[in-house]
Amino acid sequence: MPAAGDVIRIYDGTVNPPAHKRFVCVYPVDGWMLRINTQPHWTPHFPLLLSDNPGCLDHDCFLELRGVVEYIQSEIDNGEPLGRLSDQTIAALVAHLPSVVTIALDQCRIIIAALEAELP
Repeated sequence: MPAAGDVIRIYDGTVNPPAHKRFVCVYPVDGWMLRINTQPHWTPHFPLLLSDNPGCLDHDCFLELRGVVEYIQSEIDNGEPLGRLSDQTIAALVAHLPSVVTIALDQCRIIIAALEAELP
């Protein structure tokens, strides 16, 4: 099972056309993910810099913060683990999440706690 902050490539049938996309795991117990996009198509979003996350990104990206995407464990197990966001990026995301109004407050609290648990 991945940890909060891990980046995984998973098949995403909700995008047009369907494709394998990168996601950040934010609450592994329930399969909660946030989608990574190469462009800032959807707001709100959070920038993910390649320079801070070279192990799991190929270029600068944007974390989509419109809402949690849930995957079942078998879909996650079939995904491709790509690495983990840096502690610096995770800490910045944790600081940013309280300002996000598109994710329910109770979900934000759970995500923040899961991400904080992965920080040193």
